[in-house]
Amino acid sequence: MEFFRKKVEQLFISEQYELRHRIMNLVDVCITIALIVMCIYSLIVRMKIIVILPIVLTLAAVIISAYILNFKNNMQLSGIILSGVCNGIMFPFMFFVYGGIDSGIPIWMVFGLIYNMHILYGATSYILTVFTIVVDGMCFFMAYNYPNIVEPMDNAGIKTLSIYATMILAALIFGVVFKYQTYLYNKKCAELEKADSAKSELLANVSHEIRTPINSILGMNEMILRKNKDEGVAGYARTIDSAGNTLLALINDLLDMSKIEAGRMELVETNYSLFELLNGCYNMVKTRAIDKGLQLKLEIDPSLPKGLIGDDVRIIQMINNLLTNAIKYTDSGEVVLKATYHKVPIGISLDVCVSDTGRGIPKDEMKTLFDTFTRIDINRNRNIEGTGLGLTITKQFTEMMNGSIEVQSELNVGSEFTLHIPQKLADISPIGDYESLRSEKTGKEKYGEIFHAPEARLLIVDDVAMNRDIIELLLERTQIMIDKAQDGEECIEMVKKQKYNIIFMDQMMPQMDGLEATKKIRSMEGNPNKDIPIVLVTANVGLDRNKLYKETGCDEYLTKPVGGVELEKTLLRFLPEELVIKL
Repeated sequence: MEFFRKKVEQLFISEQYELRHRIMNLVDVCITIALIVMCIYSLIVRMKIIVILPIVLTLAAVIISAYILNFKNNMQLSGIILSGVCNGIMFPFMFFVYGGIDSGIPIWMVFGLIYNMHILYGATSYILTVFTIVVDGMCFFMAYNYPNIVEPMDNAGIKTLSIYATMILAALIFGVVFKYQTYLYNKKCAELEKADSAKSELLANVSHEIRTPINSILGMNEMILRKNKDEGVAGYARTIDSAGNTLLALINDLLDMSKIEAGRMELVETNYSLFELLNGCYNMVKTRAIDKGLQLKLEIDPSLPKGLIGDDVRIIQMINNLLTNAIKYTDSGEVVLKATYHKVPIGISLDVCVSDTGRGIPKDEMKTLFDTFTRIDINRNRNIEGTGLGLTITKQFTEMMNGSIEVQSELNVGSEFTLHIPQKLADISPIGDYESLRSEKTGKEKYGEIFHAPEARLLIVDDVAMNRDIIELLLERTQIMIDKAQDGEECIEMVKKQKYNIIFMDQMMPQMDGLEATKKIRSMEGNPNKDIPIVLVTANVGLDRNKLYKETGCDEYLTKPVGGVELEKTLLRFLPEELVIKL
């Protein structure tokens, strides 16, 4: 019994054989059972030996076909033998001795055609299908024009039963094959879903493990930039900052692509300042452009609205992908960022154009420009870093926002990428002269805390001492009182005894993690911090924020690495106004 079970599993379920091989085995088994039933039926009703003989010969053909399939491992030859014998010899012969169109044989002819198209492959499938159509057509032609050559079934009861039995057997074979294919499809879908979940979990864990040390590096580097007076050291620190953010961008691209492929990417719309968005994009790439000796120009339409509503984080990512590519592939000349707009039903279309005087794109590679992990002109550009994901992600985000992206390029002259991004309006007043705004902003770029809160109390919860220390250092000039806990359990004990104004909670911690600790704080009775704002500080950028807020009760989340300005803005958002002294 165990041998039989293993053999069945090997022939129909195990992936030792490819899918087509297993389906052919199933078809052979079904046809064999059907032929045996037909033999038994023919013997019971005492049909002539000439009627039973084709059934026996077809059964022999099926056995030979199965032998070639499983012992010679030749699927195509097996299919050709079975189709040739059945469609070319047995079915036509049985058609004439079983009663022609008044029998069940035409149903088997239909089965033969489907077998050719569904089971066989390549040119063989088309050749045998045409051959079968011709043979079946000749049978019907002969039966119509020369009815005397068809052996009639005189017994109406036997004829009716024969047609009915053939119909049932053929339908059962079709049904079993299709059910089997559906089973295999669902099985494969479940395996792919499981593999995708495992991949997402792996990427989330890798992201966490990489982001945690980067958080420490960039956090301490920010303290160097704040306190250092030596311009040489400051230059080194800015290089560290640039390299760290480049590494983060690579990690984000991989995670974003994974989420897009899994259909789990979400857009989060907020009100944002268009000037801050464009200025942020400029500041992120200006050092890189200067280092390559390139001019980075901005042409911003002064009539652009000041405030828009959309996913500013993704828009910054899209623009920076284009700017970074332009700088990477431009050896001399300039990179120009233009921003204009035109009206659309929901508000405006933000039209952002990035042009360069770089290497350009070969015409034959334009069609693969947005393919995943594809890099253009790889031989000439092999020394240029990158994953080949930036443009793919940019196009995907653009389409998610119901926008579009256009490309124009000439080899050795340059390229121009234009984004059209529909956005809602938040503030219709014009942005004004961008250069004047940027000059004013530049004069205020040196760090200075934006508020003091000496009476407010913050609890930092993180299992990594360095992370706790970095947040404390970044917030020291705000004068806020800070307590620290090393895990969720210690946090629970502290919130029972002390009233806090806000908690920064790490997500992944041993024993009790941040999500569990947040749920417990929200559910504890007699807890003075039951309704306190809780901000999750996480290295996992794959979180579904809507699900997170609903299920855990946290109020916001920050993604590591977290900068001082981001921490201060978050505190300013959640601290009671009476405890804040704005500067």
